[in-house]
Amino acid sequence: MPPFSCLAVAPEAAVMEQIDPDATSSFYGTATAVSKAGHAIFAFAFAFWARNSGMKIPLLAGRGICLVACICYLFVEFLPSNRRWWMMFCYFLFGVGYSASVLLRTYIARVSSTENRASAYALQNGASVLSVVVGPTPIWIALITNVIAIIFITVMFRNLDADGNAVEKDNENRTCIVGILALTLSLSFYFFKLGTRVGCRLFFLLANILVVVGYLLTYPVPFVSSPMKMYNDTTKAGCDSATHNWCETELVTNLFVFLIIMILTLSFALPVSNLSLDTIYSKIVGHADQNLMQAVFVIADDISLIVAPIYSSQVFAAAGYHTVQIVNGSVYIGATVLWIMAWKRLGPFN
Repeated sequence: MPPFSCLAVAPEAAVMEQIDPDATSSFYGTATAVSKAGHAIFAFAFAFWARNSGMKIPLLAGRGICLVACICYLFVEFLPSNRRWWMMFCYFLFGVGYSASVLLRTYIARVSSTENRASAYALQNGASVLSVVVGPTPIWIALITNVIAIIFITVMFRNLDADGNAVEKDNENRTCIVGILALTLSLSFYFFKLGTRVGCRLFFLLANILVVVGYLLTYPVPFVSSPMKMYNDTTKAGCDSATHNWCETELVTNLFVFLIIMILTLSFALPVSNLSLDTIYSKIVGHADQNLMQAVFVIADDISLIVAPIYSSQVFAAAGYHTVQIVNGSVYIGATVLWIMAWKRLGPFN
């Protein structure tokens, strides 16, 4: 589960609640899990499809499904009631359509050299970080970007042969253009070859340690935290003690500290851990079937993203924010210890 994700998705949950007042945080967690379930199931389907017919048509199909989801989402406010269920359906379609992106992971692994693998994945992850920084956008913007993506795939994308040789040389120039949109850190991996100067396994460890430190510093301890604000009928904001019996005793992390940790996490820890793990995994897979193995990787990630929204929303509703912090922090500590224990097995890749 991405660190602080239960708070990072708050704007989307608030939008759902605004469109349908009956949409609770638990329902949003379920809707997110349904989306990730669709992503996990169809990631393997798209990988198998691409294995037999090439990547171009499956990528277009994925973008087409996302386009349909955008169009469906536009009509949500025309429904007289139960809009949250229509939104859940749209979330599911988004998850299914986005599952085709597993093919891009394969594409990167096949067209990049071993030495430049970290740089190539840095561009992909930089684009993902950029989407986090921009935040949720109006659905019509998502619709337009899907149309643009379909045009680009149709006109510029070339299927690969078994050896990955069917890519035109000017693809490198287009990759550099896309790279301009990435954030500074990802660009540093690309231009300054940080992935070759510092081992990816060390980068991944440092990113995890930063996340663990973030959980420790943002835990609501009495001497640096403030009481939870109670629900206000006018602003429709705050903790409702009628729903959550922990509202009066729960503490809130200092906003200044929380924002600093969020900035460090989103700008450094997440992109570094993602591109490092992507690089290491693609090298381990090597010349095996990247389509299927990348699908397995994405499905494993999706399983955690299916479970996380459900458990985190339920734990938050039952026991409060501090309990979620304890559980998530413990998971990251355990994962970091396992990474250190497996350090020698993850020997440097030549």
